[in-house]
Amino acid sequence: DTGIMRFYVLLALVLPSLSAGAVLSVTGFERGDPVPIECRDEKSGEWRHFYECAENGQPLTFHFGVDDFVYCGLRIADESVYENLRAVIELKTAWNCRVPMTADRGVYLPLPIAIWGVVEPDHIHMDNHYNFVFHADRGRIIGAGIYPVRDKFQTGRLGGIISVHGPVRWFERHSFTGLSSESSEPPVVHTGYSHLQVVLLVLASLLA
Repeated sequence: DTGIMRFYVLLALVLPSLSAGAVLSVTGFERGDPVPIECRDEKSGEWRHFYECAENGQPLTFHFGVDDFVYCGLRIADESVYENLRAVIELKTAWNCRVPMTADRGVYLPLPIAIWGVVEPDHIHMDNHYNFVFHADRGRIIGAGIYPVRDKFQTGRLGGIISVHGPVRWFERHSFTGLSSESSEPPVVHTGYSHLQVVLLVLASLLA
């Protein structure tokens, strides 16, 4: 049976990642909770907070379920930042970031960030208007995207600041219906599920 074969193949792929007796505890976000972004340092492989915004010295952070308009001055502080921006524009590397699915940060969603721009010999031109989009379901983030939208290209040089800005929108589940601020359902808290139980539930949904 093809379905049974698929089940065993998927099971063989995920079982090595499980640790015996591990328990998954998931705590949902509440409205207004901070949602940080982490980005991967391609040299060290470490995950770090998004660049500090020049306006307040704090990493770019969103708030669960809260529509907003953000401004974050991206300071090109040193040669490594400048070269990374150049490489992302030229598609030589990816700006790999992530956002937590739940408040306990046990699971993360991939959140790659694209840069639309032009590289010149001694400077770059970068589109600085972005849309920040999130989909949520009962206290969990189930989808996220950050992408540039054609506006104005700003010149960036070593030591300069790129004024990244744009709207933040939260949507209900898989739709483009705005996430209600008066949701009748509190954040869901699941406890006591082993990793194996979670994997089996995922596999069942894939085979359905």
